[in-house]
Amino acid sequence: MFRSLTTWALTIGILVPTSFVSAFAPNDPDLGEQWYLSKIHAQEAWEHSQGDRRVVVAVLDTGMDLDHEDLVDNLFTNTGEVPGDGKDNDDNGYVDDVNGWDFFDDDEDPSYTDEFGNTVGAHHGTVVAGIIGAVGDNETGVSGVSWMVQILPIRVLNESGDGSITKITEAIRYATSMGADVINMSFVGSFTSKGLDQALQEAYNKGVVLVAAMGNESDDLDRVPLYPVCSKGTGNDNIVIGVVSSNADDERSDFSNYGSGCADIAAPG
Repeated sequence: MFRSLTTWALTIGILVPTSFVSAFAPNDPDLGEQWYLSKIHAQEAWEHSQGDRRVVVAVLDTGMDLDHEDLVDNLFTNTGEVPGDGKDNDDNGYVDDVNGWDFFDDDEDPSYTDEFGNTVGAHHGTVVAGIIGAVGDNETGVSGVSWMVQILPIRVLNESGDGSITKITEAIRYATSMGADVINMSFVGSFTSKGLDQALQEAYNKGVVLVAAMGNESDDLDRVPLYPVCSKGTGNDNIVIGVVSSNADDERSDFSNYGSGCADIAAPG
């Protein structure tokens, strides 16, 4: 069983005023709550680039609100499909996968809406997608690290954050086939498989950047590894970028897992 969490910088109950003096300071109203942007020097980076719409980031998670006002302009569109015609126009094995795929329920809608019509089940994935690529400088919500990017939502977990190795393996292969430049995996599980290792290795060999969370149990993963962050692929290589959570004082967050064998970088969490 896999558990969802956040890999990319995310504010959780910590509000730190942020001062943006860059010429590229965005006008998003909730920017002051995004303390992590200053920590990673995002404003200085924005002076050189605010993103690139050619870049595709696959978000494997609980799904995503496809109509979210701060994300819709950066939503990936599969131009090889004709929306709603019930045909697999691009012959990739997935019918009407215009904006990604739901591997948990095996359908073309990765947004996940509950029986009452609420998209709360996709909240985690929506937050992760927003941290990565919410449209910046649009007078709406927050600013993503990249203002211009294609977010490919792929649902592999249910609303409780549970998923299976088989579905995650399929999703990694799907993301790779759809041209993902980055695959973000904000979840951990206790088990791996040859299939999962092979799918990760195939993605890595094709130049895909694999990013995974370390987990939130304050455990040493050198002692008890978790996956996919500790996967070595099929060649015993360090193919997955493992992310440890850091706090506003640039120290490891108390809850974050650690371990030099799996961790590669720390980022605000």
